[in-house]
Amino acid sequence: MDKVFSPRTCSGLSQSTIFNPPARQSLTSLTSRRSASVAPHAADRHTDRDHPTIPIRRLGGPRQAGGDRSRKTPSFTVRRTTNTPYSLEKLDINPIFRENLRAWHVKHGQEKQQDLSAWFDSSDLESSTNATARRGDAERVDDPENHDPTSFESQDFALDTKDLDVLDPHHRLLRRGDLVEMQFKDNSRDPVVAVFVRRLETSAFSQFFTSSGKWIHARETAVAFCIPNYIRPELLDAMLPHLPTVADTALNDQGSLYDLAVPREISAPVVSRLSNFMKQSLDLYRRYATRLDRAHELVADPEDLKFSTLSNIARKLLNRRAEADLDPVDLFTTRLALTRAGYAFGYDLRHHRLTAFVHIRSKAHVAMVAQVRDWMRQYRDELARNRDISDPLKVKFRSSGGQVIQAFAKKAREVIQQSRQDREVTQLGTLGPSKTRLDATNGKGCFKYRHGVTWTDDEQLVIKFMESWACQRSFTTEPSLESQSPLVLQATGMYDKFILLPSTGYVFLQEIGCLVPWENRVRFDVNLLIPSSRHSQMLAKMASYLERPSSPATLMIPDTLAHIREERNKTFTYCLDSAGAHEIDDGISLEAQEDGSSWVHVDVANPTAFLDKNSTISKMAQHMTETIYSPDCSYMMLPSWITQNHFSLNEGRPCLRFSARLDEEGTMLEYDVKAGYSRNVKFIDPQEVNKVLGLTEEDSRWQIFTVGGTPPTSRGKSNMLTAETITPTMKKDLERLLTLARKRSAVRRISEGLTFGVNNNEVRVWGNKDTSGLGVEDPSYHRVRFVDGDPIIQLKTREFSPYLSIAADDRGANDMVQEFMLMACYIGAKWMDDRGIPNIYRGSLPVSGSSKETANQYFSRVIKPLAARNDGKIPAFILTEYLVRSTPGTMTLDPLMHQQLGMTHYSRITSPLRRYADMLAHWNIGAALVEEKRKGRTLLPAESEAVALFPRATLERMLPMLRAREDRIKRAKRWGTNLWAVQLLFRAYYYGQMELPKTLRAVITQKPSNLGWIGMFREFEIPCILENTEGAQLGDEYEVAIKAIDVYNAQVKVVPLRLVHREEAIPE
Repeated sequence: MDKVFSPRTCSGLSQSTIFNPPARQSLTSLTSRRSASVAPHAADRHTDRDHPTIPIRRLGGPRQAGGDRSRKTPSFTVRRTTNTPYSLEKLDINPIFRENLRAWHVKHGQEKQQDLSAWFDSSDLESSTNATARRGDAERVDDPENHDPTSFESQDFALDTKDLDVLDPHHRLLRRGDLVEMQFKDNSRDPVVAVFVRRLETSAFSQFFTSSGKWIHARETAVAFCIPNYIRPELLDAMLPHLPTVADTALNDQGSLYDLAVPREISAPVVSRLSNFMKQSLDLYRRYATRLDRAHELVADPEDLKFSTLSNIARKLLNRRAEADLDPVDLFTTRLALTRAGYAFGYDLRHHRLTAFVHIRSKAHVAMVAQVRDWMRQYRDELARNRDISDPLKVKFRSSGGQVIQAFAKKAREVIQQSRQDREVTQLGTLGPSKTRLDATNGKGCFKYRHGVTWTDDEQLVIKFMESWACQRSFTTEPSLESQSPLVLQATGMYDKFILLPSTGYVFLQEIGCLVPWENRVRFDVNLLIPSSRHSQMLAKMASYLERPSSPATLMIPDTLAHIREERNKTFTYCLDSAGAHEIDDGISLEAQEDGSSWVHVDVANPTAFLDKNSTISKMAQHMTETIYSPDCSYMMLPSWITQNHFSLNEGRPCLRFSARLDEEGTMLEYDVKAGYSRNVKFIDPQEVNKVLGLTEEDSRWQIFTVGGTPPTSRGKSNMLTAETITPTMKKDLERLLTLARKRSAVRRISEGLTFGVNNNEVRVWGNKDTSGLGVEDPSYHRVRFVDGDPIIQLKTREFSPYLSIAADDRGANDMVQEFMLMACYIGAKWMDDRGIPNIYRGSLPVSGSSKETANQYFSRVIKPLAARNDGKIPAFILTEYLVRSTPGTMTLDPLMHQQLGMTHYSRITSPLRRYADMLAHWNIGAALVEEKRKGRTLLPAESEAVALFPRATLERMLPMLRAREDRIKRAKRWGTNLWAVQLLFRAYYYGQMELPKTLRAVITQKPSNLGWIGMFREFEIPCILENTEGAQLGDEYEVAIKAIDVYNAQVKVVPLRLVHREEAIPE
């Protein structure tokens, strides 16, 4: 019998689930797809006389006799309702029976929900969250992802609307009166139409009021569409006294027993406007039904994935000539059509409201999914009619679909049995390591492939269907598809002990040789759209061409800044980066002055001078937005050949130079931007700089953990300097630069900017002795591909310290580089602002008149006194508390104070080889430098718009997509590093490939999510989730035992054994 490998301390993974009871009252006016008109909610016709107001006790449980009443009764109106039609309300139902039933529900209802939680609404892509606090009105409103600490949720803003229109033109920050569409997790239901009311002070939820006259609490990420300023705010102001001010779980439970609505006479104007809007939309839908119901047929490509915007699709479906001809009803109605089309259209749910970006799946792909679904239905239906289903593989199927699925399952079972001879199957989202061990230093690599049987064309379609379910998670809003995939796993008979979730499907794809056992599933993300993922044939072909062009020179243009570049040969340019860096973006040089001041120059690579903004390379860079780094494979924004051969900083390479003259206290006396060449370039690893400057203690805490064998000997670059080869002159420069960097940090701290010394793990992976990384390995659809052996994984980390240093004099070489990069970003942004050059600035949205404490206030009240008492060190969890109070970052076209950095101007400037936003700035700076050279003077603001290669209007159109892509890529990079660290722990803990400490400790660093408290292992900086931590507090340190290492979700779950240390009381 096959062995099913489970965690040592549990029989299986406890799945994160949320049980949402059925909606108490159907939203007929919103969800009926054939409704001819939108009628007000039935209850709206009733008066308060029909629903007498009753007092309400504290919610969440029955009141105990003589119990203390410390909480105030909510100050909003409560009316009793039932699910029955109004005509049945007057039936004589025993009130005592009702009261007993209500008391039983309050006492026992929740625990019954928890008992059933493993069977409902499970989501294991990332930590699932409870998207709504009022299930009775908007059951299972979709929350695309976890709460983003940079989002606007739970921020208490009181900005003038005019200011918001400037700082947030795309309504990332919802305003009171905005009409919103909120998507259900189940796409078979039409969305909810509501109006945004306010943000709730004590949670990450916001409050909305729906067209049915009910309020709901949801995260703003659940809003898929917005019409600004649709309802006058004063109409909503009148409702506020009748609405709850907190997202209370007990109040949520009580909502299933009482109608917690606003009085009808107050909410009627709002409900009327929302209902009228929906009526207009449905009327429009009926007029264009023949086109809207065929939306996919009219806009999709036969064979390839397409991309478009909501407005472009609306123009085509509604026969509008120009975008200006579209009104909000047109756009919402188009959204409704796309939602009803189901799987045919896809969105980045987290960012769709801002970008309106839609990917249109090809007709062939949609047909494939429909075909496999039909096969599975035939298989299921015929199996249900069969009397003996003890072994589905022995049933004689008559339907073609049943025969296909059965044949596939038979072959898959044989392949899985072969796979399990070499690799154990686990319930942790991955296979165990291979029993075959290969040595990477022998020249053959540490793993090799061997192939098995081939799959027929029909069987390949089934495999691709399973990939869409388990890898891409494309079926999460399509229950009719989501429910079919587990049938394949059941048919094989090899997963009887498993909960049939997408993580099990992921293991299945590894066992049948489609995926390698260490696959990083982030590359399957259709919203990330990595060219090598082959979601788009066009992108894949373009990327392949750019990597190996037949005529590389034709992809570049002559240096547009050659005639204005300045030579500078008197100083060294120090490029401080590790030997394994893919490209070198920047270098620092020092030029001492007789008056004691110093010019600090930051040379930055300048690819834009050689690239036309509309060239193929530039267009691919725009799509990629950033280089996506992962230990197994990096997906480059610019082709490697052009970066390494032409642009990465080296001797004589072109650059833009951002310069500042600093006095001995780090104050900036003057600044400038020039085009030049990097000269006397010296490459040094930051650790070597620390050695030569006597900062060895900074590096002594590094630890190295390895599984899978001995890593190949690292071959550093031949031109890298070491501590022994750094000359006295260079050492003097580096000492001076370090001193100035510390002074600059102190200057920013005066403006209440804060830099925490947070460590970054370095994870490396080897498949052979020559280079780290594994490259791209596409899924094998045609034939089975087994893998003998496994990659070597190495984690370079430090023991986690529960304390962070904010002292300016506690900085090493990496911090020095960071400080001067910030300085260059300030210089570039300020230089462009002086001239009125269109540019993308980054900063913090200001808060005025807020009742909440700001980050600056928290810094002065808590952080500063703590640091003063503890030599500049503070507890690590303070960072979370500081960031929670920080106003969210944003991207604007006007300068904005960056609160966390303490800078009045900040733009990304220093990494144009790996970030498209930096390229945009370089293009406009270069154009301005050329024009200033021609005119012989500084440009005036009135002249700059005409000179810029990317004018203000163009940048404004690019902002939403740029922000969305950057956010997605940030998460992908973090996922990649964490995934490989978790795989290392998996192989060490379950298979003994590395000795772990006998006891593990974890420090709680963040407040709990729905999964548990977020912590960090003391022994290595790997995050973990602490479960069953009754009475835990931020800063607590526990001795813990590993419960499960969930590779599919890149999570380590632990349970506390004993409390080791509790931090002294910190002011709240």
